[in-house]
Amino acid sequence: TKESRDLSGHTVLGDGGHGWFYFDSSDTSTADDGAMNVVDSQSPRTGTWKRLYNGEVSASWFGATGGGDDTSAIAAAIAFASDNSVGLVFDGSATYLTDPIVISNTGDVPRYMDGNSCTLKARATSSSPLLSVTNPHSQENFRLQNFILDGDNKHDKCLYINGANKCHFENIKAMKAVDEGIHIEGDAGKGVFRSGKPPCR
Repeated sequence: TKESRDLSGHTVLGDGGHGWFYFDSSDTSTADDGAMNVVDSQSPRTGTWKRLYNGEVSASWFGATGGGDDTSAIAAAIAFASDNSVGLVFDGSATYLTDPIVISNTGDVPRYMDGNSCTLKARATSSSPLLSVTNPHSQENFRLQNFILDGDNKHDKCLYINGANKCHFENIKAMKAVDEGIHIEGDAGKGVFRSGKPPCR
């Protein structure tokens, strides 16, 4: 039986970063990412604490709390979900301040992203869209759903979609873009927008 521990939070108690970890004494090389793999202070190192999970990961595990700038935490969560081809979910009650997010064919992408009706809000003025989905061919059935995208009058576009062949977009609301709430071009016509026209406001 492997030793296991229940973590109560990522940074503070109850911040959503909780979960069970098991100790892998055979792994003394994996880097501490503060979310999925944790290394204690024992020296010499005797192993790695690894998070137990099944099928999807939470942005909260990586430190995204909605309490400040969540750019780095969201990027880390997307990177892990992409590398492991799993889904990524968000806390529906949170408003996350973030710099532009890009989901593209430069690498793997998450299997899906479910915001659970959370808000992604622009942190600072940028000429880039708040969220871009471009040619995610490594995951043709990539699904983006249940997000409110708030440009806060700082981004020309809230959601930019280009070449998202066979991808699915459902219950996406865009607001306070300088120019366009949702912009679609390229091969994206083969994707799916549920519930009629893309909802913009």
